[in-house]
Amino acid sequence: MGRKIVLTGVLCAMVGMLCSTAVAAAPMGPPTAGLKTGQFRVGVDYGYMEGDIDTKVGEVDGFESNTILANLGYGITDEIDIYGLIGASDGDVDEFDSSYEPAYGFGVKATLARDENVSWGVVYQMLWVNPKDDISGVDVEIDAYDIKAAVGPSYNANGLKLYGGPMLYYIDGEIEASIGGLSGDADIDQDVQIGVYAGLAIDLAENMSLMGEYQYTHDVETIGASLYWKF
Repeated sequence: MGRKIVLTGVLCAMVGMLCSTAVAAAPMGPPTAGLKTGQFRVGVDYGYMEGDIDTKVGEVDGFESNTILANLGYGITDEIDIYGLIGASDGDVDEFDSSYEPAYGFGVKATLARDENVSWGVVYQMLWVNPKDDISGVDVEIDAYDIKAAVGPSYNANGLKLYGGPMLYYIDGEIEASIGGLSGDADIDQDVQIGVYAGLAIDLAENMSLMGEYQYTHDVETIGASLYWKF
């Protein structure tokens, strides 16, 4: 009976925490395509996220997550890029403190309109994470994914690119917990959140760029950086 109470308590707490926030952080980059037809891009993405959360079981302060990803992109046309993500992400909220665990995902960018210095486009990105930890003797594993989508302009001038716009954020998945011979699971269920994001990319060389980015929703703030090579 004692183990069952602990298991139920941990599941309730984790559902409360994760239904109110994200479990990983990753930059998206400009909402417009940046590769020519047949061109490749390789890079490294880093994201850090922090937020204070009101949950079903009380207030949880200081949620933090670090994500490091390799990014491989390809230009399908001059107007459409696709890319894959693979790396690792950690997570720290209340008693849950996960080390780096595998993370992977993909994204699509499309340019909708171009002018001399301004382009408009849309970006869609999905990221899967699998953080794990032991809480009061209970093994907890989270299998979750998040979706980000944004639309907006990119302004290019003299090796600088300013970009940003409104974004949508959604997370879904499942929490599994086990202790002794007992186990249980619970679905993560969160409404779509509306936020904004903005970034700056600087050309370091003809085919190399450094990017910094900021994302904001009601619950979470994220900062990110990326370094890219095109070939």
